[in-house]
Amino acid sequence: MGEYKKYWIAVVAVLIIGFSILGYLGTDVYHQAPPVPTAYVSQDGQVLFTKDDILHGQSAWQSTGGQSVGTVLGHGAYQAPDWTADWLHKEVSVMLDIKSQEAFGVLYEQLGDVQKAAVKEAVKAEYFNSAVREDGTVVLSPERITAMNLTGQYFIELYGDNPKLSETRDHFAMKDNTLPELKDRIDMARFFFWTTWMASTQRPGTDATYTNNWPHEPLLDHNPTPESVAWSVVSVIILLCGIGIVVWMWAFGRKQDEHELTPPIYDFGIIFTPTWYGWYHCALHRRRTGFLWHSIGAVFPIFYCSYLAYSSILVLDCDGILECRFILGADY
Repeated sequence: MGEYKKYWIAVVAVLIIGFSILGYLGTDVYHQAPPVPTAYVSQDGQVLFTKDDILHGQSAWQSTGGQSVGTVLGHGAYQAPDWTADWLHKEVSVMLDIKSQEAFGVLYEQLGDVQKAAVKEAVKAEYFNSAVREDGTVVLSPERITAMNLTGQYFIELYGDNPKLSETRDHFAMKDNTLPELKDRIDMARFFFWTTWMASTQRPGTDATYTNNWPHEPLLDHNPTPESVAWSVVSVIILLCGIGIVVWMWAFGRKQDEHELTPPIYDFGIIFTPTWYGWYHCALHRRRTGFLWHSIGAVFPIFYCSYLAYSSILVLDCDGILECRFILGADY
């Protein structure tokens, strides 16, 4: 191990440093994880669903394959849509229509630009400021409860057997009644809502959501934060620099082999030549000693043709390259 000792030391050092960083960041992520509210309640204090319902919904969703069918918070196979992003877009679209009808009596898309901007700002403020209270609950407005229920009904039916969504399930590689129990589907929808809530609510002490403004949602003006863009670029640069350093060290920093490879003592080749008397010779020669053996193909033509075909696969010259010569015009 002597000549490789320094390399083993380097490997162990990299592993220790790398896993130490991962451990530190993992602990930090754990402590800063988005909260699961004890309950979501209406403005009059009615409990809509609790933390236990959310966790049961998570388990129900995982029982169907979890991240293998669709994704949550951007992690998974993307066989189906990301349910967090899908729910957020659907719910905000419904919310905009509800607010628009309340204020102007028409759907959001029928408004003028100034009216659209006013409705959009009102919806953005409600979503962004939907914080957890001191008692661990989150209060939802009547409009958002309506939007949540309408959006949730789609997911409940999608994981059920509603024939109107059969084609959609086929596109998502889902079977009918993916989640047979209605209670499981309802709680799963609540779990999806919770992921949407964290993706649209301000993280305390920052100007971004718990998911750093992910997913990109134009209806809420969700755009990547400057920190996200900067660290993405820096991580790619560090990766390329690391690869470059490894390549440079391998090409210029390593020692050459102390013992150069030497050619073998015997270098065999095959020479297949037509002779003046019309028969083929198969000659096996040894270059370094000058010996040469001729075998006349006329004696056993089938044997030598087979021998040539077999030997041409096996015999290597001194450079390690397969050699099969054809010398025309004269005997060797």
